[in-house]
Amino acid sequence: MIFYRPNYIKFKAYLFILICSLFISGNSYSNSYSENLVDKNLSNITVDSFEWSMNLKDTQPSFKEIIINNNSELNLKSITFEIQLYDDKNVMYTFVIIKNQFIKSKSLTKLENIKGSLLLPFKPKKTIIAIKSIEPDYENKSDLYPSKNITILDVKYQIDSSIAKAINFDLITLKNESKVFYKNILISVILYDSNDSLISEEKIFSKRPISPGEEITLGPITIGAVGTEKAEYIKLSILDAELISPKVYVKEGGAQQDLSIFESDDSYLSDVPIILKDLDINNFDWVTKAKNTIGFLTLNIENTSNFDYSNIVFDIYFLNERGSTINKRNFKYKKSTILAKSSERIKINAGLIDFDFSNVEIAIISGDSSLNNNVKNKLQENSSKNIKTREIKKTNIEQPETLIELEDLNLEEYIIVVDYLFDKQTSSFRIMNLSDFDLKEIKLKVTNNNNEELLFSLKNIKKRSEKRYFGLKPLNFKDLDGKKLKINVIGAFK
Repeated sequence: MIFYRPNYIKFKAYLFILICSLFISGNSYSNSYSENLVDKNLSNITVDSFEWSMNLKDTQPSFKEIIINNNSELNLKSITFEIQLYDDKNVMYTFVIIKNQFIKSKSLTKLENIKGSLLLPFKPKKTIIAIKSIEPDYENKSDLYPSKNITILDVKYQIDSSIAKAINFDLITLKNESKVFYKNILISVILYDSNDSLISEEKIFSKRPISPGEEITLGPITIGAVGTEKAEYIKLSILDAELISPKVYVKEGGAQQDLSIFESDDSYLSDVPIILKDLDINNFDWVTKAKNTIGFLTLNIENTSNFDYSNIVFDIYFLNERGSTINKRNFKYKKSTILAKSSERIKINAGLIDFDFSNVEIAIISGDSSLNNNVKNKLQENSSKNIKTREIKKTNIEQPETLIELEDLNLEEYIIVVDYLFDKQTSSFRIMNLSDFDLKEIKLKVTNNNNEELLFSLKNIKKRSEKRYFGLKPLNFKDLDGKKLKINVIGAFK
């Protein structure tokens, strides 16, 4: 953690609050394509079996056990399931369960007493459990810790104690001291008063990718902060970052697009399959979508990678006239393999169309990858070449992102206040985001019996995940009895 005192006096000006999304995920680069830590299709982590303990209508769903087959190289500390339930008309209903538990690599793990935080709308005729996301445990891979590998070289900032209550960063200069690649860097900003007492903690998030040895400058950035009128100085530290492959670095707009910093041939970029980057749906057409019949679509799939893909899983989202999702279907294409560097037109099953809709969106979720034989031979020929890195100079300054409000999302259904705590010194919330969006900001309104209101702005929560927010401003109501408080989600932004 690094201390910084402002170089300028506090000033009064209107400043906008920059809120950015947090995405926590585990990815890494390896010279060997056999050790794949960036395989985001999670094909090596599967549900081996499960057993219901309660699945009756209007009851809380619970599983006696779910057995996970973790055939990957990663230890896990958290796993997110999507529970897919089908009624007697084969209509699918989904919900998410997050389980925080250590799951060892290359092992079978039994997870017990798993419950969902809702009531079942019907008794399911068929149940499928899919793995939506995982959080790796890097305790045995300390060399990958971003807090150790990314250093803060320079910070210039000003504290605004006016009504805006913000910190304006002219620049934050970071350097990647490691031999791995990162993006989605999360920086902690802690405010202290003249007595060295902690006032509040805020966070800065940057999607900017950074390569080994690279030095980047972020700014100008403005963040909202509690207690700026008392603040004398700040501390900055690196909280987290997402490990990525060189391939993702290039795809995400890294400064070294030609990878001139590496002494390697182009096959270097092909060592890791990432299905969401490798496969594109160019267009699709309906074969049939008549009501009360089985719907079929044809898709044009382009594979831009050096990997062959099979067993591709699609999510089909059915939208109403306002663009809101009213139903979702899942389909696994098993008929053939999409070969590397090729395009193919395929036919997928959208299920029974027993409802009205205006449009659909189709997303590729997962698939099994295998290195194309031609590429594999080339990699083997060049396996003796070592990849070396050198120093990179500072790159361009990053500009703030724009927030987009989710106007059509049913906020009360998808953003759940799981728990909260209020006292005279601070407030905290535990939030569950059940939507399919990484949210940069959530706005909450707390109201008491006297119709007094207080607004909270919560920053950065990953899609289909849970997060606890600490150290928020205190609830300055006379009556702090939680039973007499009403909490509403009034806005969400991506």
